[in-house]
Amino acid sequence: MARIPSAFIDELLGRVDIADVVGRHVELRAAGPEFKACCPFHSEKTPSFTVSPVKQFYHCFGCGAHGTAISFLMEYDQLDFVEAVETLADMVGVEVPREHSAPDNGPSKALTLALTEVLEHVASHYHAQRETLSDYMAERGLDDTVIARFMVGYSPRRDALALDPKQLIDTGVYIERDDGNHYPRFRERLMFPIRNRKGQVIGFGGRALGDATPKYLNSPETSLFVKGHELYGLFEARQHTRRIRQLVVVEGYMDVISLHQFGFTEVVATLGTATTAEQVRLLFKSTTKLIFCFDGDRAGRAAAWKALGNALPELRDGRELRFLFLPDGEDPDSYVREHGLLGFHDALERAMALEHFLFDHLSSEVGNLDAAGRARLASLAQPMLERMPEGVYRQILNERLQQIVGLSTQRRASRQGGAGQRRAREPSHSSSPRTVQPSRMQRAMACLLHFPQLLHTLPDALTTLPESVPGQALWSMLCATIRAQPDIRPGQLLERFREHEHFAVLHRLAAQHPATAEFDEGFATPELRDALTYLHRDATRKEIAQYKRRLHELSDSEKQSLRRLLSEVAKLPAE
Repeated sequence: MARIPSAFIDELLGRVDIADVVGRHVELRAAGPEFKACCPFHSEKTPSFTVSPVKQFYHCFGCGAHGTAISFLMEYDQLDFVEAVETLADMVGVEVPREHSAPDNGPSKALTLALTEVLEHVASHYHAQRETLSDYMAERGLDDTVIARFMVGYSPRRDALALDPKQLIDTGVYIERDDGNHYPRFRERLMFPIRNRKGQVIGFGGRALGDATPKYLNSPETSLFVKGHELYGLFEARQHTRRIRQLVVVEGYMDVISLHQFGFTEVVATLGTATTAEQVRLLFKSTTKLIFCFDGDRAGRAAAWKALGNALPELRDGRELRFLFLPDGEDPDSYVREHGLLGFHDALERAMALEHFLFDHLSSEVGNLDAAGRARLASLAQPMLERMPEGVYRQILNERLQQIVGLSTQRRASRQGGAGQRRAREPSHSSSPRTVQPSRMQRAMACLLHFPQLLHTLPDALTTLPESVPGQALWSMLCATIRAQPDIRPGQLLERFREHEHFAVLHRLAAQHPATAEFDEGFATPELRDALTYLHRDATRKEIAQYKRRLHELSDSEKQSLRRLLSEVAKLPAE
């Protein structure tokens, strides 16, 4: 399997200006040596998004978005790592080299490419047969533009594709019989190719034209296609909507296609399954606002409730979830054809906010909201709210719950059982909210991530931490990387660890101390020295204490080690 050499990533980040990369998508204005803008990852009116060309970092003080030029393209344009690197390489006119390593246990790149090519050929074949259904498509009101955009086609009853049957079986296009023979999975159906975010065909959905069952038939899961990880229409939405403000989630292929035809492109559909947590995460990578648009019957509301449950862990501050239930017998396809695009927009404006759907649904389960009913409502709602990330959004919903059940914040806190719950709700003794302070090792790493050159100002004895210090191995790797490339810049340093198991930790530490006037080199220098001094002193004192516990049993060499440790502690700066 080919990989991109880390030396090339360093060179690439050294050649591109992160302000140029971000500036192609966001209007930046100069603010000293940095640039500022309204954050492209959440809605805001006052700029809190900062870009530092010196450090090659961007940071948002509002939502916490942080990273390098590669990270920005991955988040903003929804690219994977390789695609982002290739995009940057195109900007500076260089070719991306590859290193080859042993293959992993997953499907090989060659196999994946071959199977996607097979599916592209099949999709083109079905699309070429569309004239068979020209009358049907005209009756459904589909024009040539939208048919071509989604490659809508037709699967004949007897189909002899001039392709390897084994690959057609592997892609789910053919079904293999017990006797080794095979036959087409899709016969006499309106065909909808399913694309991934790159635009590659990975599967199909087929709609029966007559009374055949099931009405909709999807490709089986394959090495390319996992239903719960994909969304129909997401590629097309990104292609035809430069900046996605919201995404409407519907249930049917025709819903997506009809809305596109009427000019509404911010729409995707699930693939015959309830909305999964993976799909919610994928959706929130493209936008901060989701509207689930389902039928208003019991099945539609059940689907919406399942979607809500899977979305709760992703609802950090700045994200929004709403629900639109159409009248009985209506779906988005029929609704937009009857009421037009303006009518559909009006319906979206009336979509129910998360809190209304959540508490209305639970209230209907509880029934009578007497004292016992309100207590039951609280017992049902509280575990759900605790699945949300901590923040203002969760706090507001908790306050709304307290209003519904008739408890003030003070009374509710006093009735919570368990010391852990009380600590979570009672104010701290200070006037500011209680926050978890980073450890000294984390502070030292954050300083080094922002100012790698500070390592060269420290004595080796101070940077060489004892193995007993938590995080010592990762710290040593950071130091070794900087020593190997003395002029490495912060963005390059962070990208060196993208494939490391602790990349998420380093990314979070870099984001905790963004490029601001308050966190400059003058602040970081004593911060780094103090943290390392403490870590050395603490580890050494613990080792001394271990020796002293068995002082009368020490050998001559152990006594010598103890004297050395006592001498080292004495040489450290005073606390």
